[in-house]
Amino acid sequence: MILKMAVVPIIKRKLPDVWYAVPLIVFIVFCLRCGDPILALKMHLIVYCVFGFAFKGVLFCGHRQREMWTEGA
Repeated sequence: MILKMAVVPIIKRKLPDVWYAVPLIVFIVFCLRCGDPILALKMHLIVYCVFGFAFKGVLFCGHRQREMWTEGA
């Protein structure tokens, strides 16, 4: 995330994409709410892991259907 926020925009000479800051904002909010950075990191990882597993299941099925995914496309 730090690479996408700081290094890549410098190399490509453009402004950083705001959406890359969303996970950092979520983590900061967790830190402010619970007061413990380790607990906030655990909660942050749980949220993104659950979302990732659920989203992977939805997207993987759609990309593996023959009419939606071809090798030549």
